[in-house]
Amino acid sequence: MEHFRKCNLRAFAPLRALRETISRLHPSTQTIFPQKISKKQQNTLSLFPKSIFIITQITIKMKKLSLFVLTTLLFAGISFAQSAKTADWPEMKSFHALMSSTFHPAEEGNFAPLKEKVAQLYRASKVWYASEIPANYKPEETKAILNKLMIQCHDIWIQVDAKASDEKLKQMITEAHDSFHKIVGECKKDK
Repeated sequence: MEHFRKCNLRAFAPLRALRETISRLHPSTQTIFPQKISKKQQNTLSLFPKSIFIITQITIKMKKLSLFVLTTLLFAGISFAQSAKTADWPEMKSFHALMSSTFHPAEEGNFAPLKEKVAQLYRASKVWYASEIPANYKPEETKAILNKLMIQCHDIWIQVDAKASDEKLKQMITEAHDSFHKIVGECKKDK
């Protein structure tokens, strides 16, 4: 029985030495810490240098792969959250592009983009009004403000054709811009 125990312990000695060596690996540098190793352990380790190297490389690759997967999932989640905010209503997105390209220059005193794109702005408001309201918006309030916004855009078009003053156009586009922000902000359902 004693002989069996010695043989059994000898059989597991290389595996034990390998486990101890791997446990001494530093996670950031992947090098072995200098520690005193007995002659017996050195002989055992000299039998398994390729195994240690392979296991070390597999460990490094697994850490890199898991970090890559985690980072990818994190960025995918962030991207999805951002796209969910703006892409849930494409008609709103196209109207917003026209509104920002006309309102912000008018805000700074440049009314040329507003005068050039007023018909497009009105058409985009009509398309937006006719579109289906997403489930995350309050339907009655949204439809009422969309109707008001469409009328405001039509009135701006009439005033541009009538050659209204820049002050009047600025006031009207600002009111339409405020209506747009009411839809985007106040008409959304609480989560």
